[in-house]
Amino acid sequence: MLSQAQSCPAGAALFQADLRSREVLLVWIAYCITLEVSRQHPVIRACDAAQQYGDLRHLSLSDKAAVDAALAVGSYLREHATTGRPVFSLRDGGQASFDMAEQYASSDSKMQSIWLQEQSAAHERVKRHWQQVRQQQEKAQQLRTTLRQRKDTKRSYEASYHAASYDSKEKVYYSRKLDDVRSRISTTRAELTQAERPPKPVIQPLPEDSRKAMRWLFFLYMPPLLRQLSRASFLAQQLLLPLPLNAYPKVLQQLLVGSYQTSLVGYYNTASNDSTWYSTHPQRSCVDGKVMLHTVGKPPAPNTIGPSHIDSFSSDRDGVYFPDSLGPVMAWSGSGSMADSSTGLNVGSFFDPFRPVNELTVLGNFTERLRQQDSSLQWAVLQPYSRQSVSADRGNLGVAQQDQESKPEWLSKKSYLKLTALRSYGLRQLHRLCDLLSDCQGMPYDQPAVQAVIRQALYHLGPLVEEVDNNSSSMQLMQQWRTDW
Repeated sequence: MLSQAQSCPAGAALFQADLRSREVLLVWIAYCITLEVSRQHPVIRACDAAQQYGDLRHLSLSDKAAVDAALAVGSYLREHATTGRPVFSLRDGGQASFDMAEQYASSDSKMQSIWLQEQSAAHERVKRHWQQVRQQQEKAQQLRTTLRQRKDTKRSYEASYHAASYDSKEKVYYSRKLDDVRSRISTTRAELTQAERPPKPVIQPLPEDSRKAMRWLFFLYMPPLLRQLSRASFLAQQLLLPLPLNAYPKVLQQLLVGSYQTSLVGYYNTASNDSTWYSTHPQRSCVDGKVMLHTVGKPPAPNTIGPSHIDSFSSDRDGVYFPDSLGPVMAWSGSGSMADSSTGLNVGSFFDPFRPVNELTVLGNFTERLRQQDSSLQWAVLQPYSRQSVSADRGNLGVAQQDQESKPEWLSKKSYLKLTALRSYGLRQLHRLCDLLSDCQGMPYDQPAVQAVIRQALYHLGPLVEEVDNNSSSMQLMQQWRTDW
């Protein structure tokens, strides 16, 4: 809907920073609702929200209802940020999410039932594989004995053949016997080679360690509500990124994740449905959510699992592979919604939306873009937050550049200095706005650039801080740039 609104003539005339901010706000509201419903699960209640309320400072909202909604979202997220364990987040590498997954699967009756079935199937695979190994070892031993006997017989026939006189019946007889024993020896050797070749290895679908298996099972059989929560978590964070990402090469390089080697859902389905050693009924057909279960590693090739010769098998664990070494990770390549089209990434590109991005780059994504002819004033629209982000000479830039090309011809020197100083420092914005409006002579308010700077100053939420509400005497989340005013 946002893309459609921005593409039509009427939408293009709207304040784009406001539209972009409303898109983020709507998704964050949806995230909070999904999180609240998901908190029916005790393991979710024990975790923090994935989003950080401080990130709302980037938004620019043009009416009180939207600002109130943003503050309500911020207050909710602040209340659910107490444990330091954000669920469905990659800020901690996914540790809290996998801990939650382990706890959930350990107490869920459905997942425990599946785990018992998988354990039984794993045991049966090992049992049948070992039986096959023992049969082949015994057969190989018998074939070696048979081969020795036939080689002895061959030597006896050769001696008799050489002892017989030329063209005698004995010569013909032993010639036929030699042909027959040679054929039998060849057949026995082929059978022995086959018997000495190890059987197909057992590739188990789940880790042997129960704690690791619980983490897999949760993502394999995640309840639909929690799948929605995981998707909303990553999508809400994705919308904060500067778009399109391919227009910011440094940011893109920072966010892109190297190609994951293996989909653990695909691995699980393939291994579970392999009927070589055990057939599961019904067959497994798990599907990845938008937050996918992958691993940076890959399972070994089947021909490298176990000994290469049947006689080297000494226990039922030889030739059996459990994927305990495949550490799971949460992978994200987009939400599958229209929001992905604005990223500019190729389909299937994995990226981590939780990685830190330069503050000014993110802020620029929520700052109104001036027309090309007014681009010399673009720097005056931006208002950083911290001392580290604000240059020491920010308040003097207008004075320093007043005689340069940055001052448009339609703007007087006095108006230029007031306009460029409006957003110099966040806490002084409203004071300077009043000063600007009180002395309106010469200020061309009909100019889009002037309107954009004033609107940005009015709409930008800025940092959110906790203050005592005079009405309720309780701590409330408020806009820092609007306090003491």
